[in-house]
Amino acid sequence: RKRQRARFWEAAAGGRRASMGSWRSAAAGLLCLLWHLASSKNVQLNCHNDFATELVCHWKVNATTNCSAEFKVLYQSTLAKKPQECPLQNEQSPDTGPRCVCVIPGDKFKGLEYNVSLACTENGAEVWSNRTWDMDLIVKPRPLVNLRAEKSKKDRTFILTWKKDYAVSNSLYRFAAKYEVAYWPQNHTEKRSIVPVDSSHHTIFADKLQPDCTYEATVRYGLKHWGGTWSEWSATTQWLNDFEPSSDKKSWLYIVCLCVISIGLILFGYLCCLRVKRKWWDGIPSPRKSKLVEDISAGKWLWVFGKMEQAPCRRPFPSKGAAGLPHQAPCV
Repeated sequence: RKRQRARFWEAAAGGRRASMGSWRSAAAGLLCLLWHLASSKNVQLNCHNDFATELVCHWKVNATTNCSAEFKVLYQSTLAKKPQECPLQNEQSPDTGPRCVCVIPGDKFKGLEYNVSLACTENGAEVWSNRTWDMDLIVKPRPLVNLRAEKSKKDRTFILTWKKDYAVSNSLYRFAAKYEVAYWPQNHTEKRSIVPVDSSHHTIFADKLQPDCTYEATVRYGLKHWGGTWSEWSATTQWLNDFEPSSDKKSWLYIVCLCVISIGLILFGYLCCLRVKRKWWDGIPSPRKSKLVEDISAGKWLWVFGKMEQAPCRRPFPSKGAAGLPHQAPCV
């Protein structure tokens, strides 16, 4: 009986252990499911390719996340027979923040599709994100290279030039592009100016820059008729604005000052005329308001002119006679 009781209690303890193990596995599965539901709402997988050598996929994570330990990425192109795993790495920058990055190498992307799966490595690597990407729709050009600033003493300008990081045979080398040039005084990024440009160079006039100041510039571009994704900003270049302030600029300042002074003098003269008019001119009686003008306008003086008779015409010196004088026509 003692042996039977011992076997009974051992079997009961084993059942409890088995039940505890099943409960633990169920709890782990539930936690992974909850993690999947919570994470899938926040994590957004984004992919883009440079149409030459690589396809890059990335998503935002917390600063403490270990990408290679907590995630797994599988990819397969339309030409591949089986999926392959992509190595993950943590990346952090001031613009994007912490994120996981996967770089998929390749030598041809035109006309292809890639199926990318993002999985949780816990609890049997359960897949919770799966998407097929068309390579022609997610093109992000490479950053521009060979950015230089050339000085032109004749025109008092700085000409920024750059090149595309593609071979002439690549399609992206021939496509029309739009550019953005950003420049600012060194160590003063808050004064950054961004200018849209349509050509492969940009001219900056020295008169628009601060004299004896070092400037930095960078450039990026996007394809006009193929997607709307901009490339990353290129490496910066520097130049010194050592041009002296032009005499034309000084003459313009003189002209502006002269115009301001002239306008001030005109206003001062106008105010003086108003003061003189109010003090002296307005005090002089108006002839239109005199009594004589009022009587004439009313017709009271017409009878005076009506009674005036024409004087009789008399010959000169009637007493002495006019025998020797020439004959005169009689008065009418």
